[in-house]
This record gives sequence, structure tokens and C-alpha cells, in this order.
Amino acid sequence: MFADVPASRRVVDPVVQSLTLTDIVVAVAIAALLLSLALKVHDHYGSLDPSDVSELKG
Repeated sequence: MFADVPASRRVVDPVVQSLTLTDIVVAVAIAALLLSLALKVHDHYGSLDPSDVSELKG
């Protein structure tokens, strides 16, 4: 992978950095989806209290 880089030079594996960035992007996307779901539930029921939203069905 790093055949053209001298052995005395330190290098960083770009795969680790790209996987970390992908993990951050996925986490932000999931948080946005959960927030939008919570906003829709609040718009429909006027509350996020599970006892008030207990009539959710399947």
C-alpha cells in the first residue's frame, strides 16, 4: 500500500480515518431521523410522554 514511501517516514492509514468519518456521518443521520420522528409524534399527540402516546398501533 505504501510502497513508494520510505521506511523512515511515518504514515497514517487513510482507511481508519474514512471509517471514522463514515461513523460520524451515520450517527448524525440517525440522530436527525430520531429527532424528526419525535417532532412528528409531538405534532400529532401534543406530547412526548409515553403514557399520552400509548395508543400507537403497529
